[in-house]
Amino acid sequence: MSYNVYYGADVPTDKGFSITDRYLKVAQKIAAEAPDIAMLQESTNAFAAVAAPVLSGYTFFGEPHSGTDEAAPVIWKTDKYTLVESGTATASGDWCATAKKYPRTINYVVLQDNATGRRLIVMSVHGQPDMDGVKNDDARTKTMALVVQTVESLRSKYDGIPAIVGGDFNMAVSSDAYKTLISGGLKDIRATVNPNSIGAYSDWDRAEGKFAMGDYLFMTGDVNALTYRVLTDDLDTGRTDGNTVHISDQSPLMAQLIY
Repeated sequence: MSYNVYYGADVPTDKGFSITDRYLKVAQKIAAEAPDIAMLQESTNAFAAVAAPVLSGYTFFGEPHSGTDEAAPVIWKTDKYTLVESGTATASGDWCATAKKYPRTINYVVLQDNATGRRLIVMSVHGQPDMDGVKNDDARTKTMALVVQTVESLRSKYDGIPAIVGGDFNMAVSSDAYKTLISGGLKDIRATVNPNSIGAYSDWDRAEGKFAMGDYLFMTGDVNALTYRVLTDDLDTGRTDGNTVHISDQSPLMAQLIY
C-alpha cells in the first residue's frame, strides 16, 4: 500500500472533520486493508499518536523532512518481517524553484521475510510540490535520480535483492522525473498490470471525480505484480450532514506482489 494520509487540520470546512477523527479513520482504513507493507506520506507525530494503537501490529520507520515533524515512513507487519537495515537519503530544499523550499527525506528499509528468508528493499517518497504557479520539475527530477541511486546502492550491497518504491511523487507520467525512474530500472506497477486505472488524487470530494495522477508504486524487474487498484472506498459515510467524502485528499494505492 501507498497512502498520503494528509498532514494537517486545514481540511475544507465543509468536510466537517476534526483532525483526530480523520486520523483515526485513516488508521482504521489501513488496518481494514491489512497490507503487509505500507508507504505513507505526510505522516506527523499527531497522526502517529492516533494511529499507533490501531496499527499495533506494525513497526514504523521514518525520519521527518528537515525542519518539520512530517515524514514519509514505511510500516510493516512486525510478525511477518524482521528489519535488516533502515536509512534515509536527503533531497535538498535548495533544488526547489519555489519560494518555499521543500527538503525531502526519503526513507527506506531492508526487510527479511520471517517465513522465507527473502529480503526486500522498500522506500517511501514524497516529491516536491509546485507552489503559486511555480514548478518544481527540476527538484523532482533530481530527487528521483537520488531514489534510483539509493536503490542501486542497496541492491548492490544485498546481492541484487528486489525493491519496491511508493509514494506521492507529485509528477506526471510525461515528466522527466517519471522518466528518470523508468530509465533507472524501475517499473510502474499501474502501467504494468492496470494501465487504465484512475489516479489517487480526489481533492476530498468524490463528486468532483478528479482522481488525478501523482501517486505511484514502482518495482524492480524481479518483482511480479498481480494486481493494482486505487481504493476509492476510503469514504466517511453515515455523516450527520449527509455528505460522503474521502478521509484524505488522496486515496490509497494497493498492489499484490510476488518476489
